[in-house]
Amino acid sequence: MLTPYQDVLDRLNRENGYKVYIPEDKKVSVYEAYKDMTPEEFEAEMLRELEEEANGSYVLDDSDIMIGEHFDSPSDINNN
Repeated sequence: MLTPYQDVLDRLNRENGYKVYIPEDKKVSVYEAYKDMTPEEFEAEMLRELEEEANGSYVLDDSDIMIGEHFDSPSDINNN
């Protein structure tokens, strides 16, 4: 059910060099947060959020989509 949204993220990552992903344990909450949006609306929202976080920092926002580097554990975040 997340496929259209994941396709948007994959394209944005590929075209713009972003590192945006949906953590495995957050897929349900992400779907619940965005299920009423079309892929186009979702893309506009992601671009807005990415522009706000243009510094590339590791962010967990209300939608539970991760922006930044993918880390395997919280301790990895502190080491980078």
